[in-house]
Amino acid sequence: MHSFWLGPAWVVGRQISRRLNIPLLTTLMGQDVLPQNRYLKRLAPGIANQLVALSPFHQNALEKTCGLRAAHEIPWGIAGADIPAQLPAERPIDILGVGSLIQVKNWVQWLEVLRLINEKQPGVRAELIGEGPQLNLLKQQAERLGLAQHLTFAGSLPRPEVLERMRRSKVLLHTGHFESFGFVFAEGAANGCRMVSTPVGAALAFGVCSETSAGLAAAVLQVLAQPDLQKPRVVYRMEDTAAAYLKLYGG
Repeated sequence: MHSFWLGPAWVVGRQISRRLNIPLLTTLMGQDVLPQNRYLKRLAPGIANQLVALSPFHQNALEKTCGLRAAHEIPWGIAGADIPAQLPAERPIDILGVGSLIQVKNWVQWLEVLRLINEKQPGVRAELIGEGPQLNLLKQQAERLGLAQHLTFAGSLPRPEVLERMRRSKVLLHTGHFESFGFVFAEGAANGCRMVSTPVGAALAFGVCSETSAGLAAAVLQVLAQPDLQKPRVVYRMEDTAAAYLKLYGG
């Protein structure tokens, strides 16, 4: 039995596991490791061997919440089909943001970083892909910060088009408060974006991290000064993810 998210699916899986004497494996997927998840109270110390986390950051969040570390850590890998054979010579978008327009993604800081960058290098071209309840707030904030002429709100796009925008961008800037892994890091790096992020999920494996707006802005400016460094970078492959899970199943 394999359940995803520590929630109702885990409860049902545990019941079937006990009834049929089938081993149960549970992949923690995101904010289910945070204190607001009431199912964490049901975890017994001996259950760690059944749990899979996605990154060291994810592990640390789980341990901080309940003093427990998952026995297994398996990152998400990028599929071969998402790795382009060649990249375009031109990247007209300087800074790209991708994700739901919700509070945990911390787009207010993203705009502040963009403001700091624009002060040092006026005229940067930025694009934000995504929809969500903070859209109007962010548009108003962009107006107040004088960014409206430099920032495009692209709305929700099909995934193939998002990957295409990544291939046209120099930097993927991420300012989220929390990511368990952050598959957007894997997608961006595979499509030649340089990664600059807050230290969440697997961000450290893909690029430069900083907790401060000034640090993030400095990192982006450094990348923009070296545009020739954009190359596909694959840190984890889907085949490796599958092999790690098959090894667990076999055990």
